[in-house]
Amino acid sequence: MRNILTLSALVFSMAIASQSHAQSGNRGGGGGGGGVSSSSGGGFGGSGSGKSLGSSFGGIGNRLSRAEQQQLAQQQAEFRQLQALQESQLRAEQAKRQFKQTLVQLADSDSRSVNSRQNRQALAEAKGDFKNLRKKQIAPNLLGPLQVPFRLTDKEIDREKFTVTWPESLEGEEFESLVQRVDKAIKDRAITSEESAAQFLVDLGQLNSALNRVAAEGGVDISSYAKARRFITGLANEVRATDLVM
Repeated sequence: MRNILTLSALVFSMAIASQSHAQSGNRGGGGGGGGVSSSSGGGFGGSGSGKSLGSSFGGIGNRLSRAEQQQLAQQQAEFRQLQALQESQLRAEQAKRQFKQTLVQLADSDSRSVNSRQNRQALAEAKGDFKNLRKKQIAPNLLGPLQVPFRLTDKEIDREKFTVTWPESLEGEEFESLVQRVDKAIKDRAITSEESAAQFLVDLGQLNSALNRVAAEGGVDISSYAKARRFITGLANEVRATDLVM
């Protein structure tokens, strides 16, 4: 919203600046042909309208000083940057909504075959990340959730009893405190607000980073890492599919 307001203010200031220069040019030209001539017809296709508008803006540009031209060019550049930022934010929001919608659809019993395929893709993505971690091509704390949308299977999570079956690779001492915290939140059915959902995702993020660090140091094999990484992201997807996360 702040960017949109800034963008609107910049457009308004540019319009005022152009109008001011046009009016000053009209006054300087007296009653002759120095002003902007109006086209007859009153419609979008009025005779001579394109020519008069083009010559008017060209006249404004010619009357600007070098400093004013540079200022106008800078304003136009800032306008384009803000416009690009706004479009990028809109695309990101649209992608986020689409991701959430996909997660909701994958929870349907009719989507089990699709969800199975998505789970396989998630494992493949995790294995690719494992190789990058071992090659030191990415920092463990910079590797977030898996990007493939999927939901955990009924064997991994009981959504009625609020219990989960943790993979063996997350039973080590280095994960114990984080696993206990996440597991308790699930069993206590404590994820009931935006704040608790946000904290749950933070805890999962820390667990994900811890797993990445262990993988980077060679403390887990690729298959075990992929299963654990998919499971952590799967728990996050359970919350990301709700209205508790915007």
